[in-house]
Amino acid sequence: MMTHPGGGIARADAEIADVVRRQVRAGRDAGAADREIRYTALHDYYTTLAVEFPFGPERDGQWERYCAALDAALRGDA
Repeated sequence: MMTHPGGGIARADAEIADVVRRQVRAGRDAGAADREIRYTALHDYYTTLAVEFPFGPERDGQWERYCAALDAALRGDA
């Protein structure tokens, strides 16, 4: 996930929310508990961030936005 020219963080956040909703839906369709969905999603995203971004504020901000989107999707607010 990157910021986009002309769309910036808002567009990137919308893309994160879309990905997270699909992950949660797929997990629930497979019969996984929310705890399992959360663990798998966080592990996968952290691995992606570790490869794509060095430690720093941009990586931290993306992680925080992803966690917020995941929490909203699991609650059904997304």
